[in-house]
Amino acid sequence: MARGAYDTSAWDDFYEEINRKLSVPALNKFILETAGLINTSIKMRVQRKGIGSYGRMAGYSRMYSQYKGQSGRQVAFRDLTYSGKMFQALTETLIAPMTVKSFFIGAEAKKAEENDARTPFFSHTEAEDKVLNNEVDTYFAFWGK
Repeated sequence: MARGAYDTSAWDDFYEEINRKLSVPALNKFILETAGLINTSIKMRVQRKGIGSYGRMAGYSRMYSQYKGQSGRQVAFRDLTYSGKMFQALTETLIAPMTVKSFFIGAEAKKAEENDARTPFFSHTEAEDKVLNNEVDTYFAFWGK
């Protein structure tokens, strides 16, 4: 599976138990909303702090720093943002029942792939995993897991 694709189908046993109590459409909605939370977290940590999947990302090259800086954009850390189009193209969709995929759409997909190869940012971090697990625990506690 591609980096950043959140395949929840491995949770089959867990979902079988939960599915007896909840409808698949309700679970799909929850899974899609949770993927949106993780995508927002990825955007925020990269754009606000320059943190990739494995910690602080290396800075921009001297030439690119000068180019980006001349247009008034921040260059203190790699934020993968010049026009903002790449992160605007990050989306999530259900690809099967209870399975969601996050990806970049259109021309921005290639840019995101090249950026991720250069400095990984699209996988969720341990902190984001904790948020994800907390969301799941909270959701199912509410519905009487």
